[in-house]
Amino acid sequence: MVGGVSASDDGGDRWDQWSVSVLTALLMAADLSGRDMTTVARWVFSPTNDARSGGAGEALDVLGRNPGGRVPEGTLDALRQVLATDARKTRDSIFMTLSEAVKFMTDPQVAALVTGRDGGQELDADQLLAGRGSLFVVGSDREHASIAPLLAAMTGHLFETAKRVASSRPKGRLDPPLGLFLDEAALITPVPLDRWVADAGGRGIHIEWAVQSPSQLAQRWGAKGGETIWNATNAKVMFGGLSLREDLERASVLCGDRHEPVPTGDGEERYEKVRVCPVDRVRTIPQWHALLIHRATPATVVRISPVWERSDLRPPPAIITQAPTSVAVRAAGHAADQVAA
Repeated sequence: MVGGVSASDDGGDRWDQWSVSVLTALLMAADLSGRDMTTVARWVFSPTNDARSGGAGEALDVLGRNPGGRVPEGTLDALRQVLATDARKTRDSIFMTLSEAVKFMTDPQVAALVTGRDGGQELDADQLLAGRGSLFVVGSDREHASIAPLLAAMTGHLFETAKRVASSRPKGRLDPPLGLFLDEAALITPVPLDRWVADAGGRGIHIEWAVQSPSQLAQRWGAKGGETIWNATNAKVMFGGLSLREDLERASVLCGDRHEPVPTGDGEERYEKVRVCPVDRVRTIPQWHALLIHRATPATVVRISPVWERSDLRPPPAIITQAPTSVAVRAAGHAADQVAA
């Protein structure tokens, strides 16, 4: 959740570890006392040391009253140290990060979904994997009360569960594999993708991610993290419309060079290196086409078939849910007879 709050280049990284430690303590206190995310959000928005005020000090009191062994060593100390520190700026920075991470709880609909007040079924990641199910999550980026931390936490829970399940399978892999399709990954599901892409493939976890611009990789995961994601992604699909020269040049270089004969006029053969796919061609890739670069395979321009044009993915014929009138009348009459009898 904390990782889904801010970009890597905004100077907030130094507070992340402390924020994670504090949030861990608050979540544990809520679990031990039978509370939900509503209480966690209240503690975050009120970082006071006084348990009677209903602020974060209440969580400190809950952890302190639990028998030894139930609360991991250091969890209680981390929360106590942050709440008791005289460095007010440090404490405020930590809780400001946390307030952004749980601000989705200020949205009544999201809060009802998270706490189960909407009557929905609780997500069971193990059951989802065992049943080879599908989970579709739709969200949008917004400046205030973003749900990105929530979606990142949920996706991270699925990923960690999949890793645990994979470790008990033959060769340490899921079979069939788990597919994670992360559209607008830098905005909607800002998971630690720079670490995941290097680890997921060997566990049978297939990740597909998409961003609007390559610059979003560096903006969200930092320069090194963005490079890791780019290099560890086996198949890269780029559409036309890129306009920054560094992005166009990167794609063009990956396509390689070819030797083209050049007339000399003296009867001798001479060749010069030219780009297989110059930058202007990368920029002007036609609609429904894309540049595919896969490992050591030569770059290829492929055609993309819109899903609504694919006959193999068309929805099945509509199921008639209402019986013809004559059948309905007979059924109603039969039911009436049964009641009368």
